Amino acid sequence: MKFKIVLSLTASLAVAGTTVMMLASDEMLGKVLRGPLYQRTTFSLLVLFLMLYLGAQKLLTGSWLKDTLDENPEQIKKDFKTMREEKDGKQPWIITILSFPVLLLGFDWQNLYIIGAVTALIAAAWFTPSLKRKNAGGRILKEINQKFPYWLRGIALSLQTENVYVAIRDSLDQAPYVLKEQIGILLRNIDEDPESILPYQNFLSEFDLPEIQSASRMLYSLTNCGKDDSEAQINTLIHRNNVLMDKAEWLQNENDVAGIGALTFVPMILATFKMIMDLGLIFGSFFTLWTKLP
Repeated sequence: MKFKIVLSLTASLAVAGTTVMMLASDEMLGKVLRGPLYQRTTFSLLVLFLMLYLGAQKLLTGSWLKDTLDENPEQIKKDFKTMREEKDGKQPWIITILSFPVLLLGFDWQNLYIIGAVTALIAAAWFTPSLKRKNAGGRILKEINQKFPYWLRGIALSLQTENVYVAIRDSLDQAPYVLKEQIGILLRNIDEDPESILPYQNFLSEFDLPEIQSASRMLYSLTNCGKDDSEAQINTLIHRNNVLMDKAEWLQNENDVAGIGALTFVPMILATFKMIMDLGLIFGSFFTLWTKLP
């Protein structure tokens, strides 16, 4: 990735310098290129390129694996509430009915501002609640995908000395906030029916997470196997959890990955704008000379 960024910066400098390489030999144009405006823009471009390079170095050489256990309980609580809100079927209809006469007036007066504003209000009334629920659910899913593997890793370590129920119970206090509610429900369901697989099947069943639900069923299988089978099952669980942890780390750092990818395109965009500005200076110089001709 570092090579790509350096290559992008080098190629962009070459593009930005195209104007100079082609026209600097001309004495008249050379004066333009040595002018204060050209010099300032060139200096600004070089400073921006230096900042981009230093930013890329910081992202690539800094702590790549952030603290994945960081979380915002208030935001998680708010997202759970939004996600579970029942759809209010009356409110959009009320807003639509009240807004419709104003919309008709807008058409009658041929006022595009009124038509556009009322249409936007009606569209927001119908689509905003579902979008809010979808976004909240997406954030919760991402949070679970990030936190579950680390919680499961702790369970796997505890299984070396404890049974499944005790390992889950002891993990509750230190569990990620996004999982606490579901872990509490799991423990209550196990208390009510200790021999059933249903508590494990229903764990996080509110979400479409087949890999996590498969790992949860593996915990149930550990409650009904001997010592030799238990060791093999724990090893399988750890192997599967490693896959989930790789996914969690990728989710944690996806914003940085996107930012680093963008750094390979930004220099070329800046260089293109610089070249357009240089050509504008040159054409402006030509126009000035042409107006002074007798």
